[in-house]
Amino acid sequence: DKAIVEDLLFALYKNQAAAGLHVGELGVVLKACNKVLEHDSFDVKSLYRRGMVYYRQDQADLAMKDWKQVLRLDPDNDDAKKMLRKLDEDATKAEEMKKRMFKGIESKKAKGEADT
Repeated sequence: DKAIVEDLLFALYKNQAAAGLHVGELGVVLKACNKVLEHDSFDVKSLYRRGMVYYRQDQADLAMKDWKQVLRLDPDNDDAKKMLRKLDEDATKAEEMKKRMFKGIESKKAKGEADT
């Protein structure tokens, strides 16, 4: 009986995480996913959803860790593959932006020096 109740409880946590992610309640999602993962550290859906929370909180390193674990457990998981590609794209865009900003600063410095 206790095992049945426990299974139902963790099913509820999983549903709470799914619903919370849908409406943007990231704290609720994180708490529910962590509860499930304390019970079953191999729960792919909870790992993926927790990764989504981390991603939305700009914690790319933690998101990547969870999604890589998802792929170790489920190598064909297209959602995790997609989000890892998105992380790579985000990193590339950030690097390009940083280069443009640095180039702009250097250009202004050079112009300022030329004016003197």
